[in-house]
Amino acid sequence: MKKRTFSVLCVDRDGFGLQVRRMVLESFGCKVLACTSGSDALASLASRSFDIVVMDSAVEGMQGEDLAREIKRTQPRMPVLMLSSTVYPPDTMRPYIDGFATKGEAPKTLMNTIEKSIRASRAAETRHIEQGWLGGIAAGGARLLARAFDRNKRRREPSERPPEADTWRAPQSRNNSAHA
Repeated sequence: MKKRTFSVLCVDRDGFGLQVRRMVLESFGCKVLACTSGSDALASLASRSFDIVVMDSAVEGMQGEDLAREIKRTQPRMPVLMLSSTVYPPDTMRPYIDGFATKGEAPKTLMNTIEKSIRASRAAETRHIEQGWLGGIAAGGARLLARAFDRNKRRREPSERPPEADTWRAPQSRNNSAHA
């Protein structure tokens, strides 16, 4: 069994299912914090760092949609994986989740889904950083090129140059005077 070191926040109102999921994820090498309520989950997210949130569609104290929405509001790049006994996630949850798994799937399938969600989130983060960095360079470079173009254009406009600049003169060499 390949060990992974991910920090996972698991949220589910079913304490027994939560403990089983915790044991499964820990057997894969994950560090797991389990919460049964949405308020505990949000407090944990505010005070600790996690790689992913694995949550049920309904948690104690609030609907899963409300919890997922709040997670995305406060930590937009946090991957949220929804676990449910249904085959498909509810339409209202789709904007707030990054992945979906059905409860009762094989542990390895769950772990692969978690790993895939984390990888996708990190790739998106890298693209965001690169685009911001490269975009800043591109914008700065474009501004510098525009300024240089304007400077060169001004140098070439005849109205701004002295009249003697329009007259071509042969370069004077030292050897010309010796052969004359």
